[in-house]
Amino acid sequence: MKQSQRVKLGGQVVFSLLLILYGTVLLLHNFDVLEIQSIWRSWPLIIVAIGIYKLVQAESILNIGSGVWWIFLGCWLHVSFNHVWGLSFRETWPMIIVAWGIGILWEGYIKQLRGKPSHKQFAQENGYGE
Repeated sequence: MKQSQRVKLGGQVVFSLLLILYGTVLLLHNFDVLEIQSIWRSWPLIIVAIGIYKLVQAESILNIGSGVWWIFLGCWLHVSFNHVWGLSFRETWPMIIVAWGIGILWEGYIKQLRGKPSHKQFAQENGYGE
C-alpha cells in the first residue's frame, strides 16, 4: 500500500470513528441514557474534526493550510458560542480578519515556493557542485 493511500485510509478511519462516536452519543441521548446539553454546545468541535481530517488527508503543504483554517474556525466558534474565557462574537470577530490575512500570506508564500527552483536544482542548472 502506498504512503498516500495509507494516509487517506487513516483519515477515513479517524473521520468514521468520530461519526460513529457522535452518532452513538446522540442515540444514547434519544434513549434517555445520557444527557447531552453540554454536548450540543460543543457542535463547533465537528468543524475542528473536519480540519483534523483535512490535515491527515493533506497531500501538499497548501492543503495543510486548509486543515488549519478549519481547525481555527471550529475553535473560534466554540470560544465565541460558549463564552470561553468570557469571550463572545463581539470581542472575537476581528480574529477572522486576522486569520484571513494569514491565510492569504500562507497561500502567496506557498505559490512563491512552488515557483522557485530548489537550491540543488539551481546549482545543477548553473554548473555548481558538479
